[in-house]
Amino acid sequence: MRKVEFYRHNVGSEEIAGVTQVLQTLFLTTGATVREFEEGLAEYLRSGYAVGVTSCTAALHLALLAYDIGPGDEVITTPMSFVATAHAILHTGARPVFVDVEAHTGNMNADLIEELGARYISTKETPILDAAKQHGPFDLIFEGTGNSSVVFDSMQALGKNGVLVLSSVTGGDKMISIPADRINLEFVLGNKVMVGTVNANREYFELGVRDMAQAEAAYPGWLSKLLTDPVQGLENYPELFKKLTSPNGAIKVFCQVAEL
Repeated sequence: MRKVEFYRHNVGSEEIAGVTQVLQTLFLTTGATVREFEEGLAEYLRSGYAVGVTSCTAALHLALLAYDIGPGDEVITTPMSFVATAHAILHTGARPVFVDVEAHTGNMNADLIEELGARYISTKETPILDAAKQHGPFDLIFEGTGNSSVVFDSMQALGKNGVLVLSSVTGGDKMISIPADRINLEFVLGNKVMVGTVNANREYFELGVRDMAQAEAAYPGWLSKLLTDPVQGLENYPELFKKLTSPNGAIKVFCQVAEL
């Protein structure tokens, strides 16, 4: 079994030289290198256009706008994700609908979600495939459950021209049976897209702090109900990973690196 090290970047001399070359030019963010990347990506995807953005949050916002998501719409997503996931939905004027998966994953409870005015659906009561039958196939699914079975259910619940975004990391060696030929056929003929994403640099964490500050300002006291299990200091990372792998009712486990 191949081990994928989540935090170890695959950066070699070619990437370092490329970044150095950009830093020596006049434009760092909208210059020739960005245009070259966009044109190359569009050609690879056989699409008319491709747009480079600064973060996953911006990409999610644009994806929602591209699908004309706005006031009056509901977007199903997971609470087990970065806070900006839901905020990208809220920025369009739409309403995030959080879906629980399993009790042991530590997802938010219904009361916490409903305090924001969102609707909470548990897959223990309505599996995602049943929800797709009731409400129609979904245009956009942002999966962050850490449950590989949900990934394949989401692939089957996706509508034509739909986008499935994977943000969770799964471990173990779970085996499931899936209709592989049908999924492949529907993805090709239905023009569906599945991508993986991760927020990992300083800019994204700074945006997360801003979003959490805005959430606390809009819903006083709500943030403390979300951030349930602090771990003091980076030196206590073993405790942090222990809590993450065995949440025991925790909603959000986090490392507190400085006094608030």
